Amino acid sequence: MHSYFRIVSELDQLLKSALTPDQWDARIAELARRIEREDTRAIPLLFKKLRSTRDSELASLIIFVIERLEDPTVVERVLELVRDPAVADEIKLELLPFLLRHGIDVSSLNLTIAFKDPQAITQTLIGWMLDGLDHDENAIGSIVEDLAQWDRDSQRRWLGHFGERGDERALPLLATVAESHDVELARMAIAEVARIPSGRAVFVLETLFNHRQTLWGEIERALRKLQAAGFVAQPLFSVSGPVRECWLTPIDGSGSQLLMIAREGEGGRYEVALFTLNERDGITDCYSVRKLAERSYREAMAMLRREMWLIPVSYEDARALVRDALFVARRHHALICPEFAFRRRIFGEDDLTPKEYRPEFPPFLLAEVRRHRAELLATSDRLLAVPPFSEWCFEVPAAEDFVVRWGLHRASGRLRPTQKIVRAFVEEVLEPDRERFIRRFALTAMLWLHAARRRNASRSIWKTTLALWDASRDRRRSLWRIPFFRRFAQMAIEQRAASIGRTASPPPHVLT
Repeated sequence: MHSYFRIVSELDQLLKSALTPDQWDARIAELARRIEREDTRAIPLLFKKLRSTRDSELASLIIFVIERLEDPTVVERVLELVRDPAVADEIKLELLPFLLRHGIDVSSLNLTIAFKDPQAITQTLIGWMLDGLDHDENAIGSIVEDLAQWDRDSQRRWLGHFGERGDERALPLLATVAESHDVELARMAIAEVARIPSGRAVFVLETLFNHRQTLWGEIERALRKLQAAGFVAQPLFSVSGPVRECWLTPIDGSGSQLLMIAREGEGGRYEVALFTLNERDGITDCYSVRKLAERSYREAMAMLRREMWLIPVSYEDARALVRDALFVARRHHALICPEFAFRRRIFGEDDLTPKEYRPEFPPFLLAEVRRHRAELLATSDRLLAVPPFSEWCFEVPAAEDFVVRWGLHRASGRLRPTQKIVRAFVEEVLEPDRERFIRRFALTAMLWLHAARRRNASRSIWKTTLALWDASRDRRRSLWRIPFFRRFAQMAIEQRAASIGRTASPPPHVLT
């Protein structure tokens, strides 16, 4: 008992002292060691003190001491304190960070029972969450994923706390929920955005993408509410430094390419964002990291460049490609990655209104390609032996239907499509999707040109790519007349037939 009073007295003196953080840490550690060495009976007495005190600062210090003790019962004892209705709310509040540090999901606690004023505690937890998101915005993705698993009433109550709080720091999170592919969840988030009195809330509503048509009524009402209160749009994000570099990969077999943008942030550190852009679905994935040390950035870039072909592009081209991806998604009624709502931070206040991207090629270059177009097209099938063309595929329902209709998936041995079959495939499957190829050739030619400026690309390859783009735009010319498409059709038929054949094949034990 004597040691207990001595410990409490020392803690009280610590509260009144002016120590540095390191000195505090050393004193707490020394105190914990002494308890373990001299009198472990003080531990239950410290918990007893937590039950009776209303001094939150003293409670916090006791928790620091207890946390240093190697006592396996500590976590359960803290949980008992949180559940005890006799313990003051302000003391329980000091216990919650301890539980979080020990992997306890505080959302699993029944706050209505545990706290006398659960609403106030919930707002405190929301405040902690927003503080945490200031330092780790990437947590938004996992929060939204978890939220999607809840029932509607729980989702509505939880989102309502942010609207009630009115803190504009919640806008990146609410914007991401408002872009959720779950339209009802998005509807709830839009209503809460409207409760945040800020011009940034107006900006969020004006730039929502995924449900702009489906939920336009809700968006418009939310905008009117904020505008009637005198709020005008203010950018949600601002940037602190210049763009350092942008990199782009060629279009892969699925029609996707990776865009990376690096911008200088505070203190010379880097802010980096990566976007997966797809030719039909727009922005299908994105990721970003902030406050990255330059050395870490350089090491990550070196690793990426070993694993994939990255071509430097201008920031204006990068932004144009993102706007184009939004344009493509809107044209095909595709839902983009919800996290784009806050990953777009890398663009700051720059305009990201959806707009089709049409690469422009120098007239003298086009003239040169057109002079040699016949010979360039004659050998265009050779492109399919080199990346990225060798990775291109054409997995569309029409291709599979064609293979099944012609019975090509039942061929024994290696399939060798006849000229008649190949021509039919070009005319029935590839021709209707001519625009997709025009776009692929345009973007690939643009990339080849960027690479050529750095002497990283063969002149014959980018000239042939440009010739294919130019020839494909001529609607009078059948794609069948271009060797590239004949060879591509043959490869596509073989790939689809093999794929369907594998799916349709019975298990080995059936054959024996």
